[in-house]
Amino acid sequence: FLQLRWYCTVPNLPKKILISSRIKVNHNRRKAKTMVAYSKIVIAGGGVIGNSISYYLAKRHGASCTIIDPVGIAPAASGKAGGFLAKDWSEGSPIGELMSRSFDLHAEQADDLGAEKIDYRRLEAAAVMMASNGSGRKPAGKKLEGVEWADVNVVGGNILGREDTIAQVHPKKLCEAMWNYSKESVGSTLILGKIAEAITDSDNKRIIGVRLEDGSTVDADALIVACGPWTDGARSWFGSEVEDKMPRMYGIKVTFYSCYFSTMVYFTLNCCYS
Repeated sequence: FLQLRWYCTVPNLPKKILISSRIKVNHNRRKAKTMVAYSKIVIAGGGVIGNSISYYLAKRHGASCTIIDPVGIAPAASGKAGGFLAKDWSEGSPIGELMSRSFDLHAEQADDLGAEKIDYRRLEAAAVMMASNGSGRKPAGKKLEGVEWADVNVVGGNILGREDTIAQVHPKKLCEAMWNYSKESVGSTLILGKIAEAITDSDNKRIIGVRLEDGSTVDADALIVACGPWTDGARSWFGSEVEDKMPRMYGIKVTFYSCYFSTMVYFTLNCCYS
């Protein structure tokens, strides 16, 4: 048995926030599923992160889980994003290796789940500079001739990536496909509701369940918080003692920069979802 433990980096944090697992590794079979020690895994959040965890728990470990979300599968940005995938745009940065691995995993998911079911495809991407004073001209090259919505006041552009490094997937269909796999293969369940409190044992050290806002409870021996920009709200689930020690958790902040003379537009060639 290989013992793996993940600790929160906050000093003196109670052990009830500790996530640990025991994995039995079969060295004789390359694709053998490993076993996890938990039997009642609860995932808070039905977005792409929660569904990815559910999918790989089922695929690689044969483990079921319960997803709890107020709306359902892919309720927010996970069901409405553009699904744009780039392999090397963060190359050389701290997340470069993660982005490259993520790109490859999406290709594997397309093979496993069916590219047609999740609208996965490879494509090219370009950046186009557009003048704001109306005196621009169209860029040369056949690649941009058919892009009608970027056809006015264009003063230049360049290719950002080709089919070996650029892809696109329908985010909602991907989440639904991953969830259906987890539900059908190992019996995972979805509960529509909002968690109000994490329930711990008498020693206040281990998770034994969660209480929803309607008063109902769900048994759990592992709780995974995957609530996107709402993750910070989970700090209150564990009581004031833990909440005061846990760091604030924010969603991704995006800053849009505008230029007085021109606007930079990024788009994928011949692939705009309506």
